Amino acid sequence: MEKFHYIHRTGSGRSYPLEIGWTSQDINEIPIDKDLTENACRAGCKLYGRNGGCPPFSPDFNLLRKKFKLANIIYTKLLIENYPPKVLAGNYYVRWSFIEALLTPFTNKFANIINDNKKSLFLSSGFCRGCGNQRCAVKNGCKCRYPLRRTFSLESTGVIVSEVAEKLLGFELYWWDRADKDYHPPYMTKIISILSNQPINNSDISALLK
Repeated sequence: MEKFHYIHRTGSGRSYPLEIGWTSQDINEIPIDKDLTENACRAGCKLYGRNGGCPPFSPDFNLLRKKFKLANIIYTKLLIENYPPKVLAGNYYVRWSFIEALLTPFTNKFANIINDNKKSLFLSSGFCRGCGNQRCAVKNGCKCRYPLRRTFSLESTGVIVSEVAEKLLGFELYWWDRADKDYHPPYMTKIISILSNQPINNSDISALLK
């Protein structure tokens, strides 16, 4: 696995030190359980059936294994000690929203490694943002208006992301605790994947971060 540290600067001028790492794995080594992840989404997420990038619209990872040989796994990690103090003092929603606003757009940049979406597939770390500021057409009972910009999350396809982190990346996933505002995990991370038939390399990553 490759990894390095990078200073991410936001549009507002703030700087955040991130750890970025990636590895290329045989796609058949990726732990999956489509029934488990879809049932979890159905029971615990209000976006189930209401966002075009979420279940039940997401592809089955078992079928993706027939098309791609490799899963290029990329993660970004932010230590809690580098959170803004005002965010740490906030409630669960404030803390969760911060990481979504900071890391999700950053990790989505890695989709730009893909030059031909017929030969590779980007799987994100969250719900589809293909509509930008527009309301998702699926929420209105319509077909996706931007199918080429549509993204599916890694977990929604059936991947057990917690096992990917522990077995393939060497670290544990953490979440904020709704019931305990004083609980601070050591870090927060986002994990995405690019499915393809060839590995990504240092130049692919470096070109996006210049």
